[in-house]
Amino acid sequence: MKSVYTNISPVTNAYTNFNHVVYLKNVLGAKKVYLCVWDSFVYEDPRFYHGLDSKTDKFQKLSENVALLEKMMKHLGLSYKIIYLSEAWERLFKKTQYSQIFQKIMARLTIEDLKKGFSIPYIPYNDISLSKINYIIADYLIAVHLPELFPEITDQKPKYYLSSERFKVFNDCITTTLRANYGYIDLPELALVKNVPVILDKKGFIPSIEMPLNAIRRVFTEYYSKKEPEHKEVEDFLGVLQHVLNDNLVFKEKSVSVSEITKNLNHDDKYLLSEVLADNLHLYFQELKKVLSSKQPDAPTRSKYISDEKEFSNLLKTLNPMKIRILQECNGSNSSLDIARKTGLNKNTVSPYLTQLRNLGFITNDRTPKRIINSLVIDLDGIDMKNNGGKG
Repeated sequence: MKSVYTNISPVTNAYTNFNHVVYLKNVLGAKKVYLCVWDSFVYEDPRFYHGLDSKTDKFQKLSENVALLEKMMKHLGLSYKIIYLSEAWERLFKKTQYSQIFQKIMARLTIEDLKKGFSIPYIPYNDISLSKINYIIADYLIAVHLPELFPEITDQKPKYYLSSERFKVFNDCITTTLRANYGYIDLPELALVKNVPVILDKKGFIPSIEMPLNAIRRVFTEYYSKKEPEHKEVEDFLGVLQHVLNDNLVFKEKSVSVSEITKNLNHDDKYLLSEVLADNLHLYFQELKKVLSSKQPDAPTRSKYISDEKEFSNLLKTLNPMKIRILQECNGSNSSLDIARKTGLNKNTVSPYLTQLRNLGFITNDRTPKRIINSLVIDLDGIDMKNNGGKG
């Protein structure tokens, strides 16, 4: 089975994110996908909070954005597992060996290396931050050590590592350091998403599926007000749309092929160009909404990673058969009364146990609690029991 590890930062539901998922299927022929959601990066981006109302918290909004990508993978017939960078980061840096490799890579990376990013076409590079550089390096290390860090989802390394062309800036430095540290190491094959123009407005927003047509047109108008349209960029953008629309685009209210638009579109008329590209991107989003409306993402699963003796001991003391039975009924539909009835336990027993499970982070803080943690992952190599004298 062709497996691919990749990352995504769904600040919005931009066309670039959907295209990234399409690339997995149509170009790489992936069967199994390990998708690392860069939640830490998303929460740092002010654009993520644009239009976030008081009734929706940031976790819910991110979950909704991720759910759309999951539906896309379902539509394409991809088997997938979602992991979150914040959790993967914690697991990675609990391992001294991996932390040391990370530091060696950072020590080897130079300003001259970073400057190479400015020559990559289509990639917004001016806003790259130190935290993003850290995430890029850590993400690759997570992919390389995926079976060790996430044994509950795989026992094999992914065959491919898919990223944007930005990763070319860091690849030589990272792989050289890894080979110097390990000698021989089996690294995933590098695959890069190419030829995807990134259309941005003045505030850095990329057209997204939640935008109305007039907002999408505004983004294109602002984008082309700052630069002259290039034939290759327009052709590449139409190629992105073609993955979803096939050869059924619109031009002057008629259904046409990509080649017909390319032949008849006047690149000197920026207004018409912006309108045509925006209208077809809106059509692309409408088509996506249709095909995704009938799909449902997999039920989210999270694991609790235990890597030190104190946490291990506390959990063993805290969890007992009654609490595990209560956890099994925490499905988001049952109240404490329902759980008491279904488990045969007294409500006065169930209520304090639910409080303890909430404090441990196992369930949500709702009237009908839902299980957050579905499995426990115990790092036996990382737990030092020597100070405990080997006592039970």
